[in-house]
Amino acid sequence: MRAEQRQLFVSEDGEPLTRAGFNTAWGRMIRNAVADGVLTKEERFALHGLKHRGVTDSQGNKKKASGHKTDAMLHVYDHEVPVVEPAGKP
Repeated sequence: MRAEQRQLFVSEDGEPLTRAGFNTAWGRMIRNAVADGVLTKEERFALHGLKHRGVTDSQGNKKKASGHKTDAMLHVYDHEVPVVEPAGKP
């Protein structure tokens, strides 16, 4: 099997995970991470949050890196906070 045809996440028998199976596995992983002290309850995150974090942390052309076609969609995912001078300083 060629690399581009391989599934990234598979079940115990090597078959591709269904969406429901993947969501179940993700939830179990996050619950276990909290139970084991790897994450706190406040640090929990959803899988889709990884996309937001990836876009925000990308360097260079964020639109190209994220695959968004419009600036409007890029801004939905980009949560970078601009650095500004404090008020009252020259």
